[in-house]
Amino acid sequence: MGASYSQSELPRQFSNQVYFSEDTAFEGFSYQSPYSIKYVISGFETYNVQGREVLIKPQEHLLVNSGSEVTTLKATGRALSLFIDPETMDGVKTFAKYGIQKSMDNFSCLKTDALQLFENTYQHENTRVNQLLKQLVKYLNSIIPSEHNEMEIDQSLFFRLSEALIADQSQHSIRLAYLSALKPSTIQEQYRRLQIGCEYLNDNWNQPFSLKKVAAIATLSPYHFHRLFKACFTSTPYQYHLKIQMDKAVELLNNKHLSVSEIGFQLGYNSPTAFGRVFKKYFELTPSQYRLLENKQYL
Repeated sequence: MGASYSQSELPRQFSNQVYFSEDTAFEGFSYQSPYSIKYVISGFETYNVQGREVLIKPQEHLLVNSGSEVTTLKATGRALSLFIDPETMDGVKTFAKYGIQKSMDNFSCLKTDALQLFENTYQHENTRVNQLLKQLVKYLNSIIPSEHNEMEIDQSLFFRLSEALIADQSQHSIRLAYLSALKPSTIQEQYRRLQIGCEYLNDNWNQPFSLKKVAAIATLSPYHFHRLFKACFTSTPYQYHLKIQMDKAVELLNNKHLSVSEIGFQLGYNSPTAFGRVFKKYFELTPSQYRLLENKQYL
């Protein structure tokens, strides 16, 4: 099926298509989505995805997995919806995994596992998908004549979108594969809560670790959070926190104006002895020995 840009009525099935809306809401329209990207240019859009209501604000995009149940809710302003056929995504993923020669020699045998997206809203400027969406909006604004509501879009756009999604979602896809549940929506919710915990640990490297506190922030029991976190990130929450903290310790030790005691207090330790004990266990060197070794390397 050819790719198209459209402002017309929505079909019940989608395959490599781009839809533009401007102050037009198909409220209450339900469908089973292929891989899709919802991008808001101005105003807002709301969807129900797998039973979860999602608000998308300007310059944000929402990723939706193939097979997810979607219902359109309230919307205003200008937005794009891009749909990618699973076969297109699978072909790009197979090529990325095996390379051109093996893909050509064994095309009928090569079937990669389906890509799992983290169904979430994104606004990061440095993601490949976000950059591609901005380029697409600029291009469409320059070529779309007002008297037409449909035109052909080069099929290569969907190959590029697939490549961008695979690159942006590589870590999320691997981690999601470690989680299991009867419903895909449950896996997504588990991962969403783990991400909340991760963000807390990343932002609070200078605080003492508390499994009870981070689990409560992720709205999970300590046992459930610990078990899911270890399965997903292949390290315990404490090990994850400790790595962030020790990486920060190394960064601070490179500042010659800070004493070891000051660094320890900045990292949240009550005494230089406590900091030194943890640091030595992690690196098999005291902070002072590590600093001395690093200084010698630059002499």
